Amino acid sequence: MNSTSRYLIFAALTLLVFNKSVAQKASFETNKGMTIGFGLGAASQSSDIANSKGSGFDFNLGSYLYKKDNAFLSVDWKFRFLAGENKAHDHRINTDDTYSNIRYQFYNYDLELGLTLNRLRERTRIVVTGFAGAGITHGITSTDLLDESGNLYDYSVIDPFAGSKQIYTDLLNLTDGNYEAKLQSKAALMPTAGIHLGYQFTHGFSMGIEHKINFSLTENNSFSGINIDNNIVTGSQKDRNHYTSLVFRWIIRGGSSGPRPQRSYPVATTPAKVYNPPVKERPVTIPDPVVAVSPPLVEIIVPSGSSYSTTGERLDITARVRNVRDKQKIQVALNTRNIPFDYNQLYGNVTSTLVLAEGRNTLVITGSNEAGSNRDDVAIIYNKPVSIDLPVVKFIDPAGPVTVEKNVYSISAQTRNVKQWEDVTVSVNGENFTNFNLSPEGVVKTNIPLREGINRVQVAGKNESGSASDIATITAINAAVQDVKSQVIIKETRPCPAPALRMIEPAQIDIVTEKQSITIRTSVSNIPVREQLSVSLNNRPITNYNFNGNEIAYAASLVSGINTYTISADNSCGNQKITYTIFYKQIEVVVEKPCLKPVIDFLVSAVAGVNATHELKGSATNVKNKSDITVTVNDSPFEGFSFIPTTGEISANFKFNPGSYTVKVTVKNECGSDTYTGTVVIAEEKPCGVRINPGNSSWEFCLITPSGTIIRDTLTNSSFRYSGTASSLYFMPIAGGGDAVVKGAPFTIRPGQYYLFTGSLTVTVSTKNPGSMGQWSVCIVADSEPQSGNGNNRPKSPCQEDEVDDAGKPKKGGKEKDQ
Repeated sequence: MNSTSRYLIFAALTLLVFNKSVAQKASFETNKGMTIGFGLGAASQSSDIANSKGSGFDFNLGSYLYKKDNAFLSVDWKFRFLAGENKAHDHRINTDDTYSNIRYQFYNYDLELGLTLNRLRERTRIVVTGFAGAGITHGITSTDLLDESGNLYDYSVIDPFAGSKQIYTDLLNLTDGNYEAKLQSKAALMPTAGIHLGYQFTHGFSMGIEHKINFSLTENNSFSGINIDNNIVTGSQKDRNHYTSLVFRWIIRGGSSGPRPQRSYPVATTPAKVYNPPVKERPVTIPDPVVAVSPPLVEIIVPSGSSYSTTGERLDITARVRNVRDKQKIQVALNTRNIPFDYNQLYGNVTSTLVLAEGRNTLVITGSNEAGSNRDDVAIIYNKPVSIDLPVVKFIDPAGPVTVEKNVYSISAQTRNVKQWEDVTVSVNGENFTNFNLSPEGVVKTNIPLREGINRVQVAGKNESGSASDIATITAINAAVQDVKSQVIIKETRPCPAPALRMIEPAQIDIVTEKQSITIRTSVSNIPVREQLSVSLNNRPITNYNFNGNEIAYAASLVSGINTYTISADNSCGNQKITYTIFYKQIEVVVEKPCLKPVIDFLVSAVAGVNATHELKGSATNVKNKSDITVTVNDSPFEGFSFIPTTGEISANFKFNPGSYTVKVTVKNECGSDTYTGTVVIAEEKPCGVRINPGNSSWEFCLITPSGTIIRDTLTNSSFRYSGTASSLYFMPIAGGGDAVVKGAPFTIRPGQYYLFTGSLTVTVSTKNPGSMGQWSVCIVADSEPQSGNGNNRPKSPCQEDEVDDAGKPKKGGKEKDQ
């Protein structure tokens, strides 16, 4: 019996005793009127997570639909608002060695119909009401995954074999109470039902105990259900929310028929008959029953159903196998090939990670015992996603760095593998520019404003596979000056004429020439002396020009691209400046060279890393662009390679699983192509040994070898490794357990126990044993079974009584403190 049930029974007995102590014999009737009330109480949930506790508050408002003197029943309706919160910490360990916890906040808006035993209320003041209805429930579920430092909780400090109350207490002590991860926020239409047991003290006031339940019609989040605990266990009941409260209720604006003569009702009392059934004894001729072994039960939980489709190459699966003694009686096969798996004997959970082949895959899990065998299977369809080529962006105009003397420039860029305008970004000097067009052929065009000096223009494109961009540099000279063709000559009425400049050769301000050296001639008026002239080429002062009083002549040596030639004339009556823009287009001399075919050479080698198992390094000769290189792995395109055009270096990283892989690289240019192929074969590693907890004290890991004693302190160095013979080994495995080899056969090691192996041992201690996942593990071959236990029953560590000397060997007389 839980605390809520005991609370209800105690309250009911209290009300009955109080009723007997009231010496009022008149009937008690209160008719019509509105009802209003509120309650405070405890909240809990029936879900797939245990140990739920919480509290809540509710408010209700309603009225009677039918209520008549001496009627057996009365009918009322009420609207209820309920707000509360439950917290649950499950003492049961999960398959991934974690524990579940949630905080469930809920808000109910329910419309309820109630039936009250009216005649009983009139005669005894005891109020018994049953009610049911429906309403909107808004549930918010969060979980506590991280500690105060933002790290995942280390649940290995909790003993999974301790009692449920102790595990629950340890979980509360471990967690910080900050449910930082929000799992879901869902509103649904849910039915509700409950019962009210109370006592009516006056015409308009009653008090009682009430329990109500909100039912989720489905385990999934939908319009008629909420997955309260974010967890679904096959075969479990639907999630429910419970609320038990102390209720205070008033009837307002109501009338009363007043006290009436008390009706008397005869009560017959008859002694209860006691029935003592005869005791049957088992005849001595009937043998004791034989307990039969139940056949195995196998159920694949994830993925559920008979068929499952996925676009991922790897898939984590979970199954439950019952009535099977050990791991050797279970078989997990993918496409008729047995695969490794983890098995939790305590809960019967089987987990593994599948590497799927493209198309249909068949997973079969079989369990067997003395009564027979059983199996479950599921078809898994792996649809490999279609890869999309990366986008390409290349400037058309300008094709390279340019220098202009204007403040607006028309740019254009070619894009490929970009679908729509929103996938293109244009920026000028770091600021986004949205006034551009994207043609159906993928050409981006726009006019951009320039500031004086260097302007940086970037065009970028993106798609589902990634992004690409190209940058152009445009240098503006005197960009703030308006059109240089428009010369403004200020004429004023002066006693002397202002200077006048006129172009002779060339006759236009803007010209294009293929000659590197040209003569520039300009007519000059009203300038009597040379000192009143200023000449520059490309902002560099020129003094070696010819001036005869009427004409300036200068033989200019041009640079490739835009050249600016400026003449200024000043006298006492005014000034004038004229600027030539000369574009020197250098004639390209085409020298025919022999056509060189491309050459590719590379090597694929193994590397030690988290994100890669192998790397490709090589060189591509006579190749200009990455688009001229194709890399495939088992005939499937691979785009994640790098290419440096200036050096021809090509590189790539691969993360391969056990299997065979053919890497092929093809290069091409206008003169031909070349292909080179490399093959990598990775053997499947078989799990070895038992994952262990080195502990906090030196004695918690003890390995005695011919060369000395190795204690826990040595394992602070993750690169340490020992492989060889030993005479004694002491350790504690962590969740997941493992197998040792004892007398040539597998021996199951259970987590949470201390083990002492003695005799002739072969031991390998490392963080890199197959299947260790980077944690410390021990591979053990022994000629005798170990001692095991925990608490007061654990075997004593060989390192607990004897300290070790500088050579790592035990020395007598010392004793290490048992921490």
